[in-house]
Amino acid sequence: SGGVARLAYVYNYITGEKIQEIYYGQMSVELSNLTISANGEHLLISEPDAVSVWKVRTGKKIFEYNVDDDVIAGAQFSPNGTNIAVAVESGKIIVLKMFASTQDLITALRP
Repeated sequence: SGGVARLAYVYNYITGEKIQEIYYGQMSVELSNLTISANGEHLLISEPDAVSVWKVRTGKKIFEYNVDDDVIAGAQFSPNGTNIAVAVESGKIIVLKMFASTQDLITALRP
């Protein structure tokens, strides 16, 4: 408990029309970043301990990955939108397959 309600608002950048309001829970920490996929269909929200992917049109969460032993510095979609690269403060890059049936870790790169 505690914290504030977190909302992400998605707008059409040409018309200014609000497309979706995405409620992503009660959080007591700040976001690392928000990223929209190249095709505009998904929103990637990264926080210090997790990344989540949301469908823009429905506002539904479709993927989540939690980091237990490090702090997320940022995350980004791959150009084709099927993988996510997650950078953590220890310098490691975690590459995840977004549409797998489980939270498939493709690789973890260390500096």
